[in-house]
Amino acid sequence: MLWLILALVVCVALASVVVGLVAVPARREGRQVLTERGERMVNSVADRTDKVAKGAKRAVAERTAKDTGRDTGKNAANATATDGVPAATAQKQAGAEKNSEQAAS
Repeated sequence: MLWLILALVVCVALASVVVGLVAVPARREGRQVLTERGERMVNSVADRTDKVAKGAKRAVAERTAKDTGRDTGKNAANATATDGVPAATAQKQAGAEKNSEQAAS
């Protein structure tokens, strides 16, 4: 396993040397590293990535709003009241106070 990892590190080092010897000087001279087709592909991938990220954020926000909007079933035990006390505990406390008031009267 050590030899495999060592071989991978050597390959990455060789690739870095090749990029350093070929691509960096070409870029400094003003030549493009990618062709026009490659540039279009990179731009389209970047645009699609932005669209997917925005869609995922919107879906998460909608799901979060949907889950916090309904505190029934499993969510009721995990929901918190405004004072930071879990909703189930707050309901038990309110019930206990109500019972003690009824016993006192």
